[in-house]
Amino acid sequence: MSQRAMMRHSVFVEPKVYPIWCWNAHTRRARSREKLRARAEAFINEIGADTVVSVAEHAPLLGAFTVVVWYREMTDDGGLVARAVEAEHTA
Repeated sequence: MSQRAMMRHSVFVEPKVYPIWCWNAHTRRARSREKLRARAEAFINEIGADTVVSVAEHAPLLGAFTVVVWYREMTDDGGLVARAVEAEHTA
């Protein structure tokens, strides 16, 4: 059976949205984003940086901050690839 590269992505989403009128929202939002970037970096280190195709950050003014990691993963023909995610990453 031959192997083929499949494009996959993993999305890391900021768990909280802070109101823009909150007096310390900027500081809390910046801290939360750095934690999210660290989780994405840990994921990249786990899968291997050589498989990463693209990393994109989405930071809308009134929405949740997200980091999307696009990567290649080898699979047998017709096979599906599923990755287990730790419970803390889904909370």
